[in-house]
Amino acid sequence: LIITDESCILFINSEKITNEVNEYLKDAGVTNEPYENVISFIEQMVSDKKSVWTDPSKVNAAVYLAVPKNQRIADTSPISMAKAIKNSSEMAGMKNAHIRDGVALCEFFCWLESEVKSGKKISEVELDQVLTEYRSRKELYHDKSFETISGYGPNGAIIHYTAKEGECGTLGTDSMFLLDSGAQYLDGTTDVTRTVHFGVPSMEEKKAFSLVLKGYIGLESLVFPEGTPGCLIDSFARKDLWKNGMDYNHGTGHGVGAALIVHEGPHGIGKGLGNDNPIKAGMIVSNEPGYYLKGKFGVRIENLLEIYKTDLRNEEMRQDFLAFRPLTLVPLQQDLVDVNLMSHEELDWLDDYHKNVWDSLSLLVNDQTKVWLRDMTLPLSRQRTKMPR
Repeated sequence: LIITDESCILFINSEKITNEVNEYLKDAGVTNEPYENVISFIEQMVSDKKSVWTDPSKVNAAVYLAVPKNQRIADTSPISMAKAIKNSSEMAGMKNAHIRDGVALCEFFCWLESEVKSGKKISEVELDQVLTEYRSRKELYHDKSFETISGYGPNGAIIHYTAKEGECGTLGTDSMFLLDSGAQYLDGTTDVTRTVHFGVPSMEEKKAFSLVLKGYIGLESLVFPEGTPGCLIDSFARKDLWKNGMDYNHGTGHGVGAALIVHEGPHGIGKGLGNDNPIKAGMIVSNEPGYYLKGKFGVRIENLLEIYKTDLRNEEMRQDFLAFRPLTLVPLQQDLVDVNLMSHEELDWLDDYHKNVWDSLSLLVNDQTKVWLRDMTLPLSRQRTKMPR
């Protein structure tokens, strides 16, 4: 896609565009050209001594090298950055979409827990179909935002697991279940992961869940200078896992579009230097630390977060400070929390989050789900187990 002062040109194989898409692009002022013409078009641009902005993370090597170095602006696209910072209407839509999605997920988990505990056999594929049905009943629902990751027991330890009919697992009460799913509504995009256990979790499972939760809270509770790149804050989500010789082999957070793609740049949170774009107020990012024990179980906790400007400011450095606020409204299973591993401040965070979930959703769910939601969001007991000497 090349944008100039006068035009917007999409270079693409015409066989990939239907008549309907072609008409839509034409109405939007977008001209189509054969993909093989892109290099000659760029060569014509640079022959006129024009500068060309090329985003190294987006263009291929041939396009990048077609622009002479002295005419090349190699930086993150300003269009990507502008899209990443949501306006007030987009942010309002995202918040409303997450309320409806929270209702759908609470109704779904209420149903699922009842079915599994009563001995019903439900496959990883079947429950995804049921979840989609719950979401599709909500206003402005359009589609999934990505293919659901539904993994029970060892399958949950496969980070990007795909359940297939006839080959997938069946839920039970003797292991963890990881569900990573999302929806596209006409006013917003969701992406949420919850890990649950419908039986009695082992101490190993509770330890893993609690350490992941500590990492989640550690990042979400952070206050940091505006413009900080994601690679500099990633370790806040990992430090408690690292203390126990544990880690996860994926990024901690990705940008999310407003009723657009669920993985939207240019910002992200991760160990790699590819997460070097500045984080700014108005962006949305996921927070999804995890832990995966091959052959046994996986744990991941994921909420989408709004990034907002706090009241803090360093006048001498002319520096504003940012913080995170959760958009996702789905309770976390407290039976998996080992309070002996949690600080009082972390337990306060959990109670505050659950109060927000209850206050936001309790008047919107059905009666059966309301009972379930009340149980899931009650303040957590602070009774700590005395460890043997």
